[in-house]
Amino acid sequence: AGFCDEQAPIAAQLTQSFLDFTSKNGVNLKQMGIRPGQKWCLAVDHWKGAANRDASVDGVPKISLESTHQAALGKVELDVLKKYA
Repeated sequence: AGFCDEQAPIAAQLTQSFLDFTSKNGVNLKQMGIRPGQKWCLAVDHWKGAANRDASVDGVPKISLESTHQAALGKVELDVLKKYA
């Protein structure tokens, strides 16, 4: 329950699908003790990779717009962020 920064601007509730996806792509959050359902600040590229890969909205981490840093808008349109909020 905080706010994200410019480095990892997207505040999201993690899914098992996302944790598996990032693990396969070199960022093993599970190894750090992160579990599905936890909130975490994500780099835009990691979140977008999952959103582009997973056609179902359910597999993509839900976004907390209130905690997401405005820097996310430099790479993701507000309408897209709202779709996953």
